[in-house]
Amino acid sequence: MTIRICVRALFVALCASIALAASAQLNLGRKDDFEDGTTMDWSGGANPINIPDGGPMGAGDAFMQLESHGGAGPGSKLAAYNLTSWFGNFASIGVRKINVDLRNQGATALDMRIVLFGSNGDRWNSTVAQHLEPGTWWVNATFVLSASTMNRVAGFGTFDEAFVSIERTMLRHSTSSNSSGGTPVVAQLGVDNVSARPGDPVTPSSFSVFRGVLESGGIPQLATSDDSYVIIRNGITALRTESPITLIVDGTAASSTLTSLTCTVENKVSITGLTQRIDLFDFVAGQYENESTQSATTTDSVVTVNASNPGRFLESGTRDLRARLRIRADGPVFTNTWRSFTDQMIWNTLP
Repeated sequence: MTIRICVRALFVALCASIALAASAQLNLGRKDDFEDGTTMDWSGGANPINIPDGGPMGAGDAFMQLESHGGAGPGSKLAAYNLTSWFGNFASIGVRKINVDLRNQGATALDMRIVLFGSNGDRWNSTVAQHLEPGTWWVNATFVLSASTMNRVAGFGTFDEAFVSIERTMLRHSTSSNSSGGTPVVAQLGVDNVSARPGDPVTPSSFSVFRGVLESGGIPQLATSDDSYVIIRNGITALRTESPITLIVDGTAASSTLTSLTCTVENKVSITGLTQRIDLFDFVAGQYENESTQSATTTDSVVTVNASNPGRFLESGTRDLRARLRIRADGPVFTNTWRSFTDQMIWNTLP
């Protein structure tokens, strides 16, 4: 009996591990275009199916089709969700928008919204729907994911608490942003190119090397991820706690208000044993705040930090943003000269 129970428990654990391995949390830039002939793990009562052509690009462009019959019970509402690919810590991933192509193929007007389900039991609806009149051609819709653009319809937590642990993403017709369950409708909807997007990009307008020696590179190298680098050699410091490489970058946001701010740094170093720190300048407090500390790598690595209370990192009037990259040895290194290679240093914002 004991052996049988242990074997059964081992089998259940193995199945759970396989299921977890088959799932992968959302990646920034993911696009579900349905060209593989499947629904790419989107499911739900609206019976998602793959249609081989007729997408936004016309013949040969596959898309996903949803269909609901109205009334009550399963299949009454137009909705599809994904819990095997569209989950994870959206804040650290850097996802700030969901972009999707939609086509109302039915005879009833639709109001499509994104719904985010937090692992804490919270549920958040888009406050503004994408309205689709019957029989219209494909419409490209963008849903912004922030506390000011989404409405909690279930649970008790904050948006930020849910956003770091999303367990599923749903696309659903709902005539009200306050509905936790959607609206029954007789409808048919085409869906294509469901994409995870960052916020509005802000590229550097200026930079300075506070410590270290600039060997090559400039603003164009910091603006894009293209294996073209700002290369800095370590400099002289008076104190061990100072960073021999300190790069300061400024940019200008498009809006005078911020509801979301991330900073992405792609960097590598020439030797092991170094620590990399990313700081954002708090213009209210008049000082830098450390957002990330981790071992620097000898191959390109990307770190995205998510700022809490983002308005304090935006200078009033000038709309300036400032970030700092510091690199130093926190232990012994066996060479006097080493370098950092910064491939990209940008922000993403939402007003």
